[in-house]
Amino acid sequence: HVRDLVLIALARALSTRLRESDVLARLGGDEFAVLVPGGDLHVARGLAEQLGMTAREVEIAELVGLRRLTISAGGASLEADGRSGGEGMALADRAM
Repeated sequence: HVRDLVLIALARALSTRLRESDVLARLGGDEFAVLVPGGDLHVARGLAEQLGMTAREVEIAELVGLRRLTISAGGASLEADGRSGGEGMALADRAM
């Protein structure tokens, strides 16, 4: 399926920008999450910018007839106020 090929290409491209300690996960559909252990807001913001540039560089979209790939980013600290993973994900989702 064409959509799957785009998602695979995007995941591979995004993973090249991550540190060894970072974790890239597909949440479902076309959503990905990146866990940045020990990262502060500045680190996470810089990584989001790099991932956005990487998403725009994925040329497979043109090959399969898509007009463009877009990326939205949101972030939340799981350590702040003792948030659970689910609470942090909900905050990051709202931040997008």
